[in-house]
Amino acid sequence: MSSRETQCGLGPWRPKFMQIFASKKVYMLFYGLIGIIKGMQYTYLSAMLSTLERKFGIKSKETAYLMSGNEIAQILFLFFLPLTVKVKKRPFWCGIGMVFTALGLYMMALPHFITGYNQLDTMVKTENKVDLAKQGLCGSNVHLNSLEGACAEDGSRVVDWLGLGIVFLGVAMTGIGNSLFWCFGMVYLDDNSGKDNSPFMLSLTFVFRLIGPTFGYLLGAKCLTTYVYPGEDPGYDESDPRWIGAWWIGFPIIATLLILFSLPLMLFPQRLPKTDTDASRDMKEADNLLSATQKKERDAFLPALKRLLSNKLYVWNFFSSIFYVFAFMGFGTFIPKYIEYQFRIRASRSSGVAGSAGTAAKAI
Repeated sequence: MSSRETQCGLGPWRPKFMQIFASKKVYMLFYGLIGIIKGMQYTYLSAMLSTLERKFGIKSKETAYLMSGNEIAQILFLFFLPLTVKVKKRPFWCGIGMVFTALGLYMMALPHFITGYNQLDTMVKTENKVDLAKQGLCGSNVHLNSLEGACAEDGSRVVDWLGLGIVFLGVAMTGIGNSLFWCFGMVYLDDNSGKDNSPFMLSLTFVFRLIGPTFGYLLGAKCLTTYVYPGEDPGYDESDPRWIGAWWIGFPIIATLLILFSLPLMLFPQRLPKTDTDASRDMKEADNLLSATQKKERDAFLPALKRLLSNKLYVWNFFSSIFYVFAFMGFGTFIPKYIEYQFRIRASRSSGVAGSAGTAAKAI
């Protein structure tokens, strides 16, 4: 049993050729690549905000509610946090979390195929530049080709609640996957690194987290330059107010990459075959425990939580993180849209500018 705990594979399937991958460096490679890909999802969604508002007929306030699905799912996950103490094969559940995230991303692209685009279906093409400037108006008294098919009786835009609900569920599923990824992945890396190497290895994970958002902005910029129906020529370009970029393409791309790299992550052993790590010491202590009562006391959640809350350094760092999130989340989420409207540039360009500015600051 102890040998199986340090062997790569699933269940009884533990092939010999796979055991060379049971190392900290290989795990760090897969975990870091997944961190980069996962970091793309949030900034990609942020780059699509103005396009999503036009597609679903919503305002920035509703967009904020949509983005909160990720945090809501992570908060609800806290109720299941005590159960994670008993999880043994953490890489497997880390990979399961990424599969959840991938499914959520696939779901977020579904409204493109299900609900369609009323503003495009009801629009009459014209070569008159004056008419083009007036396209997209609800209840227009001066233009016969106003978007009445996409407007409510009171003149407001019709909200695509079905598509919006699907995207919200997808965002919530990514939140569940992200919780599993950080809860299990970071702990596994820390336990199998040892006290001397653990700070360095954990710092690398944060470096990977900084790289991913930049690629997310760049992917968003590329997708927004493509028409929402790829291969179809609408007769106008991105500078036209009727243009809707291919907001949905990036979600399946990111999801597919996550699945490709998360499947090998599931095959890592319960602990890596090293003798000087926290995981190996925990196994020795577990073998030396004399009674089931001692094991129960060691794995108890509430006493461990009390000890953690009595750690002043942890508590102050915890509140520091909260204030950082308060300051950054709104700014980081809406910065592409702010640049787009404030400086009156295209959505694809604003995404590229936001990504370039973030990359430059991170590099410094």
